[in-house]
Amino acid sequence: MSTPPLPPSPHQPQTGPDPDLLAALSPSTPPSEQQRIAGERPDLHAVLAANPGTYPELLGWLRESHDPAVQAALLNRSDAQPDAAAPAPLPPTGLTTGSAPVATSAPVVSSAPVVGSAPSAGYPQYNAPISGSYPQVPSAGAPGLPAAPRRRRHAPLLIGAAVVVLALVGAGWGVWALLGRGGASSSAAETLQDVSSDWTEGSHKIWKLDVDDAAIAVNGNQMIVGSYNRSHNLTRVTAYDISGSEPEEQWEVKVDQEYGNLSYWGDWIRVGDNQLLKASDGTSVEADWDEDDHLSFIGTYAWHCDTRDHCTGWSASDPTTPLWEQEVDGSADWGYGDVAYYGWAVHDGALVTLVAKDTAIRLEDGTLTELDIDNDEQVVPLADGWLVIDNDDEEMRVLSPSGEQIDAFEGTFPDFDEERYATTFDSPRITVAQARAYVVDKDLSSSAITSRYDPDKDKRDDGCAITLTIGERTIVPSLEDGECVSAENSWYSLSSDDSLLMAVTGHPAQTNVSMGLVGMWSMADGKPVHFAGSDLGEQLMWLATPSLVIAYDDGQVTAYAPGKK
Repeated sequence: MSTPPLPPSPHQPQTGPDPDLLAALSPSTPPSEQQRIAGERPDLHAVLAANPGTYPELLGWLRESHDPAVQAALLNRSDAQPDAAAPAPLPPTGLTTGSAPVATSAPVVSSAPVVGSAPSAGYPQYNAPISGSYPQVPSAGAPGLPAAPRRRRHAPLLIGAAVVVLALVGAGWGVWALLGRGGASSSAAETLQDVSSDWTEGSHKIWKLDVDDAAIAVNGNQMIVGSYNRSHNLTRVTAYDISGSEPEEQWEVKVDQEYGNLSYWGDWIRVGDNQLLKASDGTSVEADWDEDDHLSFIGTYAWHCDTRDHCTGWSASDPTTPLWEQEVDGSADWGYGDVAYYGWAVHDGALVTLVAKDTAIRLEDGTLTELDIDNDEQVVPLADGWLVIDNDDEEMRVLSPSGEQIDAFEGTFPDFDEERYATTFDSPRITVAQARAYVVDKDLSSSAITSRYDPDKDKRDDGCAITLTIGERTIVPSLEDGECVSAENSWYSLSSDDSLLMAVTGHPAQTNVSMGLVGMWSMADGKPVHFAGSDLGEQLMWLATPSLVIAYDDGQVTAYAPGKK
């Protein structure tokens, strides 16, 4: 394999779909092609992590990534994946240190990650990962390739797990402002609202914990640590109370999960396949679904549709018994549930999601809503209905939550360098009226935060090219090293007293009170909050509670409290 070609110029955005993106999204992409994309496109690592067809060895390699977007995608994917014949990887051929990425392609887990490169910015900047560390990717069948030069990071770096409605990829940047994921408030939103204003004064360390090679999950005052063996099998899960001056062990259990991972679901901890652990005491329970099923999880609900279009739903209140069963035409082809995960909203007080291109399902009882959708149309959920977009022209239709057409209009989405919505965690889904004003009149007056990208500033290499407008104030969301953070497909959030701006990963319907933290700035001066010994955007960090931040890097967990000490 020769040295990968340079990406398209970031100053000449493409209008068509990114072929590597489409391949990374598709469960049918051959393992050899996934391997190539992993080496050449670190901006698509989160997409590969979310793809249910990604082969196990590559998933194991991706779990070594320090990119919060990749880790979020791994947590949100189904635990059991389709069988795939993985290419035989070669052993590592050497590591590149410093800022240069290794642009090669076999999924061999390396103990020392290296910093990844910026996304290929010639395509609309779609779910590129936060600046972070990527494991080395040695070549398959060839010696390791030389390190690629570090690319400038002043173009937008986007955060969030990477799955969207495929046909909208080429529709332009503006459409993603409509695809904020959800519409439900949660205790996580309360954590963000109540975040301590003392963070504006800095932070100080309160404790450290050595955990070696581990998976970490955080929920309020509880932290779960999963230990791996050399084969990357999850072998032990330990829970800690992290509310005090030192972490205190609550319980510990042995498990045996190949490529297992940890995530909270209601009162449970998912560890892999159909095994659940009670968060309160570690009691193990076998869920009702088959260990080979590919589930999607939203809030306290889970569902799976098999190859015969038979769908089954479960609730965290009783995961040992099905909640509902339905036959849904076309559900087997609907992205194994991952696209549906990003196609949900709260309508009439109930969680709903697209379970097929033209069908929505109410997750609490399995009630179906048929949507009148043509082959060349796609659906975007809104807070109070559905926006139907014709990919061939500028016509758009609005359906009510129950599927009746209530409006129609023509319009276009803003270009990549025009002012756009920046969706927030507490208001993630815009309304029908806001969508019409946005598309027809380019009216952003209802948005708490707007975002603008300056390609000329990026071309001059003149600092972060993103500017956020929040009321009468503007702020440049750059990290301490000058790299930009854009919540194009994730979330910005303001504290209730407007003292802090945060960029977070998570889901508005999640039952977990904590979320991933990838940026925090003082609104008074626009400067990022400093966490001594840790780097936001470069490693995994969580806003555990309003007054507690947890960081994990290189086998060590560090806890921070607000204010200098």
